[in-house]
Amino acid sequence: MNYKEKDDAYATDKKWDKAENTLAKHIRVTDGVSNLHFAYNSIIGYTYKQRKVDEYVLDRCLEYCFEDIQLLPKFKKVCNNEFNDFETLTTPSIGRSIRIFKDKKIYNKLKRILDKIIDLYRGTEKEEYYQKELAKIK
Repeated sequence: MNYKEKDDAYATDKKWDKAENTLAKHIRVTDGVSNLHFAYNSIIGYTYKQRKVDEYVLDRCLEYCFEDIQLLPKFKKVCNNEFNDFETLTTPSIGRSIRIFKDKKIYNKLKRILDKIIDLYRGTEKEEYYQKELAKIK
């Protein structure tokens, strides 16, 4: 059974801690930008689903989001070289971090994340969208 199958089994049984631990181990040993990005997507999803059970889980979720956002410029190059469609992808690390910072009213960190995201999507429709999000909090 590979790590994804284990994670899915744990998630089905709502064993979020085990799913998170398995993914965290996988992230430490994985290679390849795409594999790492998709592993972060999974762990972000698992940790976010625990938010009502564990009061500290959102901090861990934000750490995973930040790690993935740091990785996104490399992932963008790989994705655009292979498929030329980075801008069409939904990126959980972006959406979750924005939502968490808004909910917690942590606007200084939200602004910093939005600045990074705007740079990432420079020259696209998504840049305009995130510029509007940034303008709402300035």
